[in-house]
Amino acid sequence: DSTLRGMSLSSIDPDIDEKAIRHPMPDTLCVAIGKAKLEAVIEKLKAPSSSIKLEDVEYIVAGDQLAIYQPHTSPTATPPTPFVYNATLDTLMASIDGAAVPLPEAVAKGLVNVEIREKPETVEECKKFLGNYSDSFVQTVASIVMYHVPTGRTVHTVDVNTVFFSTIPESTMTSMIFKNGGEVPNGDCMSCCGGFVVEDPNLSKCVVRIHGRIEGVQGMNPAKLDGLINQLKTQKKLSLIHISEPTRLLSISYAVFCLKKKKSRKLKLQNNSQPHLLLLISISTFYFQPLRHNT
Repeated sequence: DSTLRGMSLSSIDPDIDEKAIRHPMPDTLCVAIGKAKLEAVIEKLKAPSSSIKLEDVEYIVAGDQLAIYQPHTSPTATPPTPFVYNATLDTLMASIDGAAVPLPEAVAKGLVNVEIREKPETVEECKKFLGNYSDSFVQTVASIVMYHVPTGRTVHTVDVNTVFFSTIPESTMTSMIFKNGGEVPNGDCMSCCGGFVVEDPNLSKCVVRIHGRIEGVQGMNPAKLDGLINQLKTQKKLSLIHISEPTRLLSISYAVFCLKKKKSRKLKLQNNSQPHLLLLISISTFYFQPLRHNT
């Protein structure tokens, strides 16, 4: 992930109605929302009142994330297997009798069931979600859409990660939903797609394994982002500007951000800190942490 080192961070909201964008296929839905955020941000950067000018931006990156769960068709049915993303076909694939079948085809034929799960709306729904994952698995599906401003080129990818759980006790569910034993459902899981936070101290004890990267489960896989940058063959130094609230509550997750050209002009900061570090600390510490450890 070396391409991403040394980037700074700031924030703008794309202000789109994600609920107005619907599609039965999770990967298609994620990409569509990401592209809508991208278009909204481009328009904002064109506005005379924007503090970030489009001509100063090298890349714009947008994305979205949701969770998917495969319900068991019957108690005696063969347990479902995780979907995988086929980059060549640009679609999720289901394993049917050992053969890879495009998910739209598998769903159309009734061979698999898939539930798209966003943020739980009630305590009961969150407990239902977590109960489904017990002794089973849940997958996160995230899109990353990258736009190269000078050339107008757009590329995208989909990141799929699978979390396998052992039995999730009722007490773990309650502690996640109600922080510090309170009566208000203020747990982080209520603000995350799929109703779970893989880093939760109690839930993490129930994680058997993760297929993929934990950063991808948290909301943004830096290796995927790095791959898109390399795909566009950039050779320039970049700085990172975040343009949306997290898809998941944890700060590693970013919905839209820009990669700006670095300028030689020095900024006067307190404590003689570097610009990218000041912004990093003020908005997010966790996003850059995996980047520093994956050189």
